[in-house]
Amino acid sequence: MIDFDDDLNEMLRTDEFATTATYALQNGDTGQLTGIFTNEGEETSFGEAGMLTSKPVFAVKGSDIPAEFGEGAELLIDGQRFTATSCPMSDGAGLSEILLERE
Repeated sequence: MIDFDDDLNEMLRTDEFATTATYALQNGDTGQLTGIFTNEGEETSFGEAGMLTSKPVFAVKGSDIPAEFGEGAELLIDGQRFTATSCPMSDGAGLSEILLERE
């Protein structure tokens, strides 16, 4: 049997790929989450020229996310402030993605 939990723990080591974020929930709770932050560019149509926008995402072990975590939560990642624009979305294999917007 494959142990996905061990694989996730290895992938989420902060000395490898992951970073630690500080969060503040709308109910006042605070804490930290370790995950993988990506901020890929995405081209959207805007007239004839188009426009490049960022698409920040924080992937976190689903079991580490507090039940109260949802849209509007604030995260501080690598010195940058973000707001969650979605509830965590599970990938079905133990990770959840949180879509973000830069403040």
